[in-house]
Amino acid sequence: MARPRWLHIFAIFLLVAFLVLSWYSLHEKERSEAIQRGEEVYASHDCTDCHLPAHVLAEKLRRAELSLVRIRRKPEALHQFLATDQRHESFRLMRQQDQEDLIQYLLSLVPP
Repeated sequence: MARPRWLHIFAIFLLVAFLVLSWYSLHEKERSEAIQRGEEVYASHDCTDCHLPAHVLAEKLRRAELSLVRIRRKPEALHQFLATDQRHESFRLMRQQDQEDLIQYLLSLVPP
């Protein structure tokens, strides 16, 4: 007995949905790990000499208040600013992966 066409379409839809959700889950896990590493970079590269500690920034985010990142909400713009601003010389001395993780952390502080 032949299976109805809608059953094939439904099976394909389920497979595609599973693949998309798997990719999204993996992407979110990687992003979460980058944010966590970025918070460690923030704490270990003297950022708190001039900026608020990470726990205070987390509280501001919880209350949906702006903190460090106000205007530069795109990774490229934030990277450009930190790489060229004289006050953020330590950013230029970081490894590239640390820079990327720090940017992910800083962008995670922007209220939704």
